[in-house]
Amino acid sequence: MSFTDELANIRPDKHAFFFDIDGTLAEICQRPEQVKISSDRLRLLTRLSFLSGALAIISGRSMVDIDRLLSPLKCPAAAVHGAQKRYACGTLWQSEAYLPENLLQQLRLLAADLPGVRLEKKAKIAMTIHFRACPESGHDVLLRVKRLIADYPQFALQPGKQVVEIKPRDVDKGAALHEFMAQPPFLGRIPVFVGDDLPDEGGFAAAQALGGIGIKVGQGETCATHRLASTESVENWLRRVTAEPNSALSKKGDCLR
Repeated sequence: MSFTDELANIRPDKHAFFFDIDGTLAEICQRPEQVKISSDRLRLLTRLSFLSGALAIISGRSMVDIDRLLSPLKCPAAAVHGAQKRYACGTLWQSEAYLPENLLQQLRLLAADLPGVRLEKKAKIAMTIHFRACPESGHDVLLRVKRLIADYPQFALQPGKQVVEIKPRDVDKGAALHEFMAQPPFLGRIPVFVGDDLPDEGGFAAAQALGGIGIKVGQGETCATHRLASTESVENWLRRVTAEPNSALSKKGDCLR
């Protein structure tokens, strides 16, 4: 079956939908607070949530950030790679693996020592170290952060696009997807996971292990079975899945595999 045929057969009433945000539903920006989801994409996402009843966000962002970006849509979500969760029933859960103050102080000193490096603390349970403004420092950042967390086995490093994140070791996007799929309204559906970065590989693998589909957005090696060229291509695909006009998947450049 071709790429276009398989994605064209995805149906809101049969599939469960899981989306990353940055690089998937929204363009990546120099600073995370500058990221926005366009009104058209938010409308399509809201429509898909209504038609399917089984849509969730699985993101490295905090729950507060997810709700801000998707407002007024409020759906099940796994934030901070699954360290925060909101289930379909409305129940909230958060990891109790809080970042030690000593580690936070060491990270502040690291950022002060490397111009252009920025810290983004997430609900006391994770920290993202951004080096998008100084990509030449990326290797140094990774080595130094790896040394810093060596004494904290409850935390793990998660590399990404010009970032490295410190998160609780026992959470990842694949585990979050498996947990959602074991509960209504996702239970019994075919999972579809859409993402763009290294942390999303676990989500692709989990969806595919359950007989579903992983969709990688953009270039780069991946275990995902399918690929869309860009966030704009994701928007075009959403139009098709939600049966909106002008939604042909055959637009040149949209489908890479």
